[in-house]
Amino acid sequence: MSRFALSSVAVLALLTAGPAAAAGNASAGLQAMRELNLIVLGDMKAGHETEGKAFIGGNVTGSTSNFGIGNASQGAAVSTRRTLTVGGDVGPTMNINQGSNGGNGNVATSPGILIGGNYAGGNFNVAGAAIDIGGNFSSGNVNLTNGQTVNVGGNITANANGNNNSQTVNAGGSINGNANGAVFNANKGAGWNAATTSLAVAAERVQLQSDLQALSSTLSGLANTSNVTSSGANNPVIHAVDGGQGYAVLNLTSAFFTDYAGQLSYDLPSTSLPLIVNVAGTGAFTWGLNPAGGNKAYNQSVIWNFYEASSINFTTMFNGSVLAPYATISNNTPIEGSVAVLGFNQGGEVHLGTYALGESFLTSTTPGTVPEPTVWAMLIGGFGLVGAAMRKRRAAIA
Repeated sequence: MSRFALSSVAVLALLTAGPAAAAGNASAGLQAMRELNLIVLGDMKAGHETEGKAFIGGNVTGSTSNFGIGNASQGAAVSTRRTLTVGGDVGPTMNINQGSNGGNGNVATSPGILIGGNYAGGNFNVAGAAIDIGGNFSSGNVNLTNGQTVNVGGNITANANGNNNSQTVNAGGSINGNANGAVFNANKGAGWNAATTSLAVAAERVQLQSDLQALSSTLSGLANTSNVTSSGANNPVIHAVDGGQGYAVLNLTSAFFTDYAGQLSYDLPSTSLPLIVNVAGTGAFTWGLNPAGGNKAYNQSVIWNFYEASSINFTTMFNGSVLAPYATISNNTPIEGSVAVLGFNQGGEVHLGTYALGESFLTSTTPGTVPEPTVWAMLIGGFGLVGAAMRKRRAAIA
């Protein structure tokens, strides 16, 4: 093969390889917020329900929680994600349900759990839920339906409530429990399912973090088009103005939370106009604004982007999605929308629906579409070799 052909192959390989995953993709981050009601990149202290699907990259502590409860009026984008995915260990009981996805089908279109570490156990109130656990599984009972399979990387201390031999329980270690009609396959070897549990969740967590950080960064750079006025004493009204590109932007500083302490109202021309609210500030925030009665209609239209915050405490109900990839948040009242944060101390419920509109604000500025500097250097070098080879080839022909 000629040097020209070799150089062409090398450049083609670089071009088709795409950018490094660490660069992040804002569009992918936004899609994750459409599909997942809760995204916690790190650890979570649980204790309440999450109406939609959830991804927790770290460990889960706290008390009994419910996932996939559903909502009759607002839902999430249909996806193949499990009802609950956790990268680390799960201590409290996690109950998996299959509630209404905004009145259009069920939340858990791919019901089940994917746990990278150890799992204390829970109730799976969904027929045929997929159960994959990387570590040990110590629960009282596993209720199985026909054809269902449970894969556990470590030991199992549980009873399987099967009704025939079409249910299978696989374990890397021992199984201590009654089969009750199911088939037990023990001692398959340590780590036999790591590729589909702990390693898979760890990789997804890294990608989600990159994508959400890229999304937050992109949104923070949008030019302001909207404004805030006051209705009565300390009652802010956000007036969303379309800047001519199909979305509205309001850029705020931390002073917003000291200037206003009353009731927040949204003034949008329609529920189909995306509103991005960027909040600058690296410190801690307290959300104490009471919601106006009509705010719920805009749950799936509004994203609050706390792109620098380290912590946020929600003391009143919040309408809209929360994007804070560097912050640990706490709540003692419901958050109604997508939640994408670094850490979560849950003291209140997380409600559907998730962000549901388009992404015109990402059309020409989506990160992750430009190669890394080292890749550019290799591309330039490759093009140089191609050019040199072409010049020599033309000289030889002449």
